Amino acid sequence: MNYLANFQQFFAPANSQYSFRRWTTDLNHTFYLYGYTKSAPVNTDTNGPDHCAATSEKCPPIVPPSGSRSHNLNGSVNLRLLVSESVTSGTSEVPFYFQQTLGGQDIDSAASLSSYQDYRFRAPNVLLIQGDFGHSIWGPFGFRFMADQGRVALTRGDLEFDHLKLSFATGLTFEPEDFLCSASCSRGAEMKGATPSSI
Repeated sequence: MNYLANFQQFFAPANSQYSFRRWTTDLNHTFYLYGYTKSAPVNTDTNGPDHCAATSEKCPPIVPPSGSRSHNLNGSVNLRLLVSESVTSGTSEVPFYFQQTLGGQDIDSAASLSSYQDYRFRAPNVLLIQGDFGHSIWGPFGFRFMADQGRVALTRGDLEFDHLKLSFATGLTFEPEDFLCSASCSRGAEMKGATPSSI
């Protein structure tokens, strides 16, 4: 769970025309399909990696039940809603370099509408809905499916939940302990074919 509500005041002392206010609501929630798992705690006993019992004791035999097999499954669903609106007064406006963007990756390398080019859509007001489903396949290998919908608007009144741009991507992941590598292809309304979005 990662919820953010933020209010910012942008003040331009040299030219008040570029002063404005912005409020942002970013709701990001992850649902774990098999519960949340953490790495095992550090072992503090004196046994070495090839010992299963104290030096004076004998290791018990390991006899797996016939026909049984266990799988270490991991999976999660992540949902995100981002709404950011800029408030101007009089003749003031939001400078283009402070306007938020959708498409590809933004200046902070955050992905949104990944099938579009970087900075494809730019405006003072932004609405973004993201969904991400990931699941393990075998060992550290897994797959992901991601879908984004969003739009930008010049005025706050135009920021509605209709005529949203759509982008979706799918790919494979390799996730050993404390490391993640993924390769995916994305598709959107302006794309004529699948485009690699991340490697």
